[in-house]
Amino acid sequence: MEEALDDKTIVMDITGRDLERQAHEVARPAPHRTLRPALNGYRREDVDQALAAADKRNADLERDNAALSGVCENTRALVEDLQRRLGAAEERRRAVERERDGYRGQLENPWRTVGEAGENLVKAARAQAERIRADAAGEADSMRADAAKAVEDAKAEAERIRADAERSAEEVRAKAAKAMDEAHAEAERTRKALHGELAAHDKAMTEREARADKAVKDARATVAKAYGIVKDVLDSFDEA
Repeated sequence: MEEALDDKTIVMDITGRDLERQAHEVARPAPHRTLRPALNGYRREDVDQALAAADKRNADLERDNAALSGVCENTRALVEDLQRRLGAAEERRRAVERERDGYRGQLENPWRTVGEAGENLVKAARAQAERIRADAAGEADSMRADAAKAVEDAKAEAERIRADAERSAEEVRAKAAKAMDEAHAEAERTRKALHGELAAHDKAMTEREARADKAVKDARATVAKAYGIVKDVLDSFDEA
């Protein structure tokens, strides 16, 4: 019995460290790429590349969420293994009742190990959720700043064209007016594209934060369940 309990302690301690390591290894989102301005707006290939980068960031977020789900699944497996081992210990209880005090001391070690692993898991999940929120806020602010700068650059370009047109002949003024309209149109298209990307990103961040909060709640629930199981076993020994 003593050897089996020592094996459980080692297995649960290693599993707890592995779960903490998995929670810390979740990838951070890729940095936001700033668009380079071109004449009369932005180049189409730059906008396409920026949208592709946003898609990749969203894919990275989904991968991170999958990793957090894996951590929760590993926690559930740890609790199930603990239940099975405690059940086996209960079946052997009658045969070793004379050594009850010694076995109680051995059961206190799994109690402490499960508590430490569960606490570390909850802390890691909470820290990961905070990093996700901070990264999301920083990236959203960067995208808003880029959108505002794009609009201001377009306005400045339009004003420059207007000033040149006023100093030129009628033909130059006509060409400048056309260029100004195109600049306004391109600025509007850029603003709408960036607004759409920002809205999609905000939605993804909200969903990811919700899933991260759920992971923290699930981790707490599994730890509470493990405490309850071990407490029931200790109570049964006390009653005996």
